Amino acid sequence: MFIPFAIETDRDWEFRQRHPYAVYTLLATYIAIHVMFAALLSPAQWSDVLYRFGVVQWEFAWYSFITCTFLHVGWLHLIGNCLFLWVYGSTLERFLGSARFLMLYIAGALLSTAVHLETLSPFSQGVPTVGASGAISAVLGAFFALLPKSRLRCVFFFFVRPFVVTLPAFVVLGLWFIGQLYFSLEPVSASEEVAFWAHVAGFAAGAVFGVVLHGRLKRSGERDEMHRLNILGQAWSAFFRGDESSARTLKEAYDAQCPRHEEPSTALLTACLAKQTSAELDAMHHYLHRAYNKAMNALQYSTVVTVYLT
Repeated sequence: MFIPFAIETDRDWEFRQRHPYAVYTLLATYIAIHVMFAALLSPAQWSDVLYRFGVVQWEFAWYSFITCTFLHVGWLHLIGNCLFLWVYGSTLERFLGSARFLMLYIAGALLSTAVHLETLSPFSQGVPTVGASGAISAVLGAFFALLPKSRLRCVFFFFVRPFVVTLPAFVVLGLWFIGQLYFSLEPVSASEEVAFWAHVAGFAAGAVFGVVLHGRLKRSGERDEMHRLNILGQAWSAFFRGDESSARTLKEAYDAQCPRHEEPSTALLTACLAKQTSAELDAMHHYLHRAYNKAMNALQYSTVVTVYLT
């Protein structure tokens, strides 16, 4: 069994946020609820909570499809879910953004629970279903589809002896999915305590839904980039017309929409405006030097020549 504990990816430049706030919130909620119930409730009260907020076939409330994901039957169940959500979810949320990540999480919880109820054994129909495994399986499926070449550092146990190995995400998650599918098939599945079909359904739904979300996000990003480049083009046109005030206003509008990243042509425009409007040669040299470095790093040699001649 591979237990992941760290992820390395070459696509961190695509991350849409620095911190996984939704994952922080979910983890804190899982732990707080479990600690509170374990400390304050008697076994009878805890059983009542499971039946009231878990999902029981033919007896569930509309909200139980979500509330069941915040309940866990033991510390091992809680720690396992928290580990997988932290390892995979923190990277996926920064890649997709918090809103889309939560949409994926909720969709995975709803669909996986519904599939679990449809495939539930008649001997377990009165048992409440709890745990975030289905929703987290959707996170794993989306990770498998969107970041398959990420490198996972995992602990692998061979004859009880642990080894640390680094494997591609598609290998680790592919083996995990095959294992869940294997154990979900009757009569192989000997355990009624693990919702294997919920894991399979959540993983498949997460893979599909993750691709759809990322596709829409990518198209939206391309439209925004075209809009920003159009503003930058207008700024250069205004500069060449001699309308330095309009060029400066348009460049400020571009900077406001793209604060984290600066194209070589943007740095060059800043340098040209500084040269035209300021007597401080230090400012001009500063911006020209930055434009030169950015153009060299981007291998934009035509821009390098322009900066040099400027």
